[in-house]
Amino acid sequence: MSIERSSNNFDFLRLIFASLVIVSHSFPLTGKQEWFEVHTNGQFGLGSLSVNIFFVLSGYLIFISLKYSKTIKNYLWKRLLRL
Repeated sequence: MSIERSSNNFDFLRLIFASLVIVSHSFPLTGKQEWFEVHTNGQFGLGSLSVNIFFVLSGYLIFISLKYSKTIKNYLWKRLLRL
């Protein structure tokens, strides 16, 4: 059993969170404080939250790839081709 690329929204979610990082980088250019930082008293920014979620989703997808690979060699070959 393998995960079909079209049967999930992981790529869409990763696009959303990568876009939110870009949005969070735009606030210093305008001289305004990011609204997410305002609501968390400067303890957490939208960019850092988005990066964390992006990496969790990416890590999950890499783990699923490992889980459904027949051998470690097959998994490493697929990862190499992906680069």
